[in-house]
Amino acid sequence: FIKIVESEALTLHAMMMTSNPYFILLKPNTLKIINEVWNYRKTSGSKVCFTLDAGANIHLLYPNNEFDKGTQLVVIIVFYLSIWEVTVCRFKIFVCCTRPSVQQ
Repeated sequence: FIKIVESEALTLHAMMMTSNPYFILLKPNTLKIINEVWNYRKTSGSKVCFTLDAGANIHLLYPNNEFDKGTQLVVIIVFYLSIWEVTVCRFKIFVCCTRPSVQQ
């Protein structure tokens, strides 16, 4: 499931970057979060994964039994990456990456 979801999201954005005219919708914070999801999953064994909307925003998906791991990842994103626009709902966490991060 994880490989399919993440591959589809990245393939969509790859297609946009190679179209004519080309355009890039991913933002620096988008890439930071993608890398953090991969790192978190590798170190924790979590099943948290991401998908992307048609813009720069990340949607974190996780099984119901991993709500605590999903929220732990949000804490990492908010406090360590200084990305503040996060909405948590059941089975999904939305992270807005289009605005600059607020620095503490």
